[in-house]
Amino acid sequence: IELIEPIGEKSVWAEGLQGDQDGFHHIAFWVDDMREANDFLEAHDISLAQRGDIGEGQYAYYDGKESLGTLLELLEQTRHEL
Repeated sequence: IELIEPIGEKSVWAEGLQGDQDGFHHIAFWVDDMREANDFLEAHDISLAQRGDIGEGQYAYYDGKESLGTLLELLEQTRHEL
């Protein structure tokens, strides 16, 4: 379980606090190849919502709310550009 407090800027975390949203904000998965995972999700109409770097790796949030009922977070330990 990860507790997140959005501060100031527009983000997927701040959007999760708006309205009457109940349930999970996101589910996270470690991936070996972010580019391959990105291509798979976009081929299934799940689009990139936000991404960022974390040390040598990166994270990316995908908007699966409509098809899956939640956002997906992908984490990659060694960054490969999208």
